Amino acid sequence: MSKIGSIAIKLTTGDNFKSLLSNLMASSLGVVVFLLIARKSDVHDFGSFTLFMSICGIFDLIRTGLLRQALVREIRIAEDKDRHTNIYQTGLFINWLVIIPFIMILPIGWSATGSNGLLLFIKWYPLLIVSQGMHQFGSWIAQAKGDFSMMNRFRLVTNLLFIAFILLLDFLNHSLTIDTLLWMLTISNTVASLLSIAAIAELRSVPRYSTAISSRLVRFGYRNMMTLLGSNLLKSSDVMILGFYWGNIAVAQYAIPFKLLEIVEIPFRSFLATAYPKMTEAHARGMKEKFMKILTSTLVRGYLISVPVAIACFYYPEFVINKISGTASDSDAAFILKIVAFAMILIPLDKTLGLALDAQNKPGINAIKVWIMVIINILGDFSIALVGGHFAWIVFITVANQLAGIGFSLRQVLQSGFLPDCKLFLASIWKTLKNRTIPTKYRKLPVPDAETSQLG
Repeated sequence: MSKIGSIAIKLTTGDNFKSLLSNLMASSLGVVVFLLIARKSDVHDFGSFTLFMSICGIFDLIRTGLLRQALVREIRIAEDKDRHTNIYQTGLFINWLVIIPFIMILPIGWSATGSNGLLLFIKWYPLLIVSQGMHQFGSWIAQAKGDFSMMNRFRLVTNLLFIAFILLLDFLNHSLTIDTLLWMLTISNTVASLLSIAAIAELRSVPRYSTAISSRLVRFGYRNMMTLLGSNLLKSSDVMILGFYWGNIAVAQYAIPFKLLEIVEIPFRSFLATAYPKMTEAHARGMKEKFMKILTSTLVRGYLISVPVAIACFYYPEFVINKISGTASDSDAAFILKIVAFAMILIPLDKTLGLALDAQNKPGINAIKVWIMVIINILGDFSIALVGGHFAWIVFITVANQLAGIGFSLRQVLQSGFLPDCKLFLASIWKTLKNRTIPTKYRKLPVPDAETSQLG
């Protein structure tokens, strides 16, 4: 077999590729829905749907935050494999404990009329959370086991069914309303959950409550949930304040540039998902050099994706927006996208340092960082609104809170002792970047050897 063929096989069978494929399939569904609504609805309906998705995101993160990272961490540090079943059963118990209250509001939602974001949430979110509850929990089990192929299979089912429904409706010339899309999404998630239950033995086990395990899961998960809720509020607070002060048209012009920011995060989230179990295990075993190597490698992968996209968005904003929305670019949207390009460059460092705090069992510190960013964001947005500023100025507040979060988390990670000082950290990043982008015979620039330096 040729050397190129061997490299290709290694790349496409590695955990990073499987995780990337899983995240692309999971995120593509949201992108498809977004693009369909943007192209086929008027500005008012598009703004309502954006508000609906923002509210759903906040509540969905309650369950995800409580369980996903905590479940993965508990499994990875558990040396006794017999304890895994008890951990899964307790996690399943907490999963349903969060879902049941939403089922109880289902009659209220279906008795209401209207199509604004809040009414759409009350009507549809209970069905969505029930339909996706089991296959999402199954994907967390797969991540804890490092089985990213399993994650891919069930997410592929959801996406293929959803796309098949859209093509069928288009063939039948059926109108594509928001309610129709949400029915198709609910059915696709239900089928994926049923297949997950059939394939994953842990999902068929009886949920059980263990005081010791649930205490650890909830203690870690609560802090992680606050981090995720804060991260979501960084995005949704902008949408809510824009809608309140400037209206749905401003929301629509703001939404497309920031959707590009989310698209850039899709592949990077796969690198974070792969790195988190390994970083957690390295920290638990006191392996400082390995911890830093994983951190810098993840960060460099993120920059290899975000920097080229950021350059394209900064120099060709009108072209990018036109290709995404299918309409001519508005000058305000183009201006927002130019500043969003700077936010794209900051994303890898912000997210990687936050992951390092979680891996060091410091989700509380990470939550504090995120809520500092939320406070800066909300105060900044309201300040612009109160002084009568243009809604496009809000994007500068986004960059400012990112810089504040990076400064806070970098200081905390450096104080932990698992990362050297800034100089050696930057040297390690440069060395990793050089190894990944420059052929061996051209690597002439000397840098300090961070891996052999004293890490304390």
